[in-house]
Amino acid sequence: MEAHSELGIGLAIGIAFGVALALAFRFWGAQLRMRKSEPAAVRTAKQILEEFETFSVILDETATLIYANQAAREYDGSTDLDRRLRSPKMQATVMRVLATGESVVKNPSDPAAPGAIRFRIFPLDDYHVVLAGVDVGEQQRVFAMRRDFIANMSHELKTPIAAIGLLSEAIVEGADDPRTVLEFARKLQGESERLNELTKNVIRLSEAQASLSSEDIEPVDLRRLAQDEVTSLEEFAANNAVSLVFTDSTAGRSEAELTGRAAALRSAVSNLLTNAIAHSPKGGTVYVSLRHLDGECLLTVRDEGPGIDVQYHSRIFERFFRVDPARSRSLGGTGLGLSIVRNTMLAHGGSVSVESSPGNGATFTLRLPLAMSPSMREKKRSRKQRVDRARKQGQ
Repeated sequence: MEAHSELGIGLAIGIAFGVALALAFRFWGAQLRMRKSEPAAVRTAKQILEEFETFSVILDETATLIYANQAAREYDGSTDLDRRLRSPKMQATVMRVLATGESVVKNPSDPAAPGAIRFRIFPLDDYHVVLAGVDVGEQQRVFAMRRDFIANMSHELKTPIAAIGLLSEAIVEGADDPRTVLEFARKLQGESERLNELTKNVIRLSEAQASLSSEDIEPVDLRRLAQDEVTSLEEFAANNAVSLVFTDSTAGRSEAELTGRAAALRSAVSNLLTNAIAHSPKGGTVYVSLRHLDGECLLTVRDEGPGIDVQYHSRIFERFFRVDPARSRSLGGTGLGLSIVRNTMLAHGGSVSVESSPGNGATFTLRLPLAMSPSMREKKRSRKQRVDRARKQGQ
């Protein structure tokens, strides 16, 4: 009897254990299936993060990469990120965030290093976290540029303002001498014009850095614009004993129009021409040419000046940078002209390049995408209609 009793108890325990085990397997199977199917929170997060311009990824509890948005995919330091994600330290951080439900911030060891990223990790659901990164290296670079701009601007303003103050005092003290008053008044006028030109160039630079809006888009005939600027600077060139030669290889073509901000493009062309004339020797020639190449309009300005060493080719487009500060100031330059040119080209989807070496002058080339003219649009429409008719006839 006792044996039967023990057998019954054993069977009952075995059945109970089997049922519990089956339920456990069923539960874990359901959990596994649920885990394998993408949770709604992850799907929604993907849609949102894809629109972000900042670095964003989704990780699971093992710090395995589940998703990366476009900014993360295009990030130059993605290989370094993969190494961090695979590290035990990152895995421990992810587990802590999931366990506590609190976000964690990871600062880079060297914020000033190129590509340095500050990470914020926060929970998305019970099994996933979002890792959002901000390129603090880029932030540091922007802050440094702002500091440099303010410092340079202050320096540029200090000289004419101080000169105006001294000249004003000299005029007051020499009020009884008309000749002295006239001499200092002329100098005062020169410093005032210099200050005015600097102010206008700062405004032009600000406009050049702004993105084009729909109100800015207008047809621009670069052929006419370039010809007008050459004509307007002929007197300045003659006063400097410099000849201007303009060659238009686009003559007779209708596809000469661009779209953009006419005033900004005119300022960019004027800056290049003025620089070329100012840096040319007496008796020198500035060559201006216009041509088309692969859907672009190329405006080239070549001078016979002292030339620019290759080490300065990229720096000359920086704000307030001068290869020869003393010569530039004596010529009336503000150090902003080429920066205005570069930013104007970028805003219009174009570019500016330089070819130069010491003693061989300098050649600057503006590249701008051509707009499709009405005649080109009509040709394209006619060609499409012919193709469509041919397809219908072949059916």
